[in-house]
Amino acid sequence: MTPVIRCILLQGIPGSGKSTLAEKLKMEADQNPNNKTIIYCVTDYFYRNGTYQFNRHKLSEFYSLCMMSFAVDTTSFLLNRAEGQTLTVIVDNQNIGHYAIRPYFHWMKSLQISNQKVPMSFELIEPETDWRYNPEECVRKSKHDTTHEICQQALLE
Repeated sequence: MTPVIRCILLQGIPGSGKSTLAEKLKMEADQNPNNKTIIYCVTDYFYRNGTYQFNRHKLSEFYSLCMMSFAVDTTSFLLNRAEGQTLTVIVDNQNIGHYAIRPYFHWMKSLQISNQKVPMSFELIEPETDWRYNPEECVRKSKHDTTHEICQQALLE
């Protein structure tokens, strides 16, 4: 049975290919005209006037905003969906530690409990790039101002 809500959490260090994979998954999901796809990415909150401006002091706040948007959008979809409509939600964050995954998992679990007749799925996917575990290459390929230390620390989480 096709899930009404399909939640995909992308997992990997910065530069490992998560954003590219998110766009590919969105294109595939959008082949279904009854599907709506939303990508949630904490790094989007760091863009100001088209320029990426990372501020580690805002990270916790932006992760919370990303999760709240996810919760509001999934709930709203369930309340307002027409017959046959599906939603694919893609969370394009590092999602390495259990602390990052847990809120999304718990939210999807609570939605499933309150909507037992609505099929939903929860997936954790990692990019299959050759460099996904190579901090030097991830720094080189990253679209954001990341460092070797950040990638190495994320890899060790």
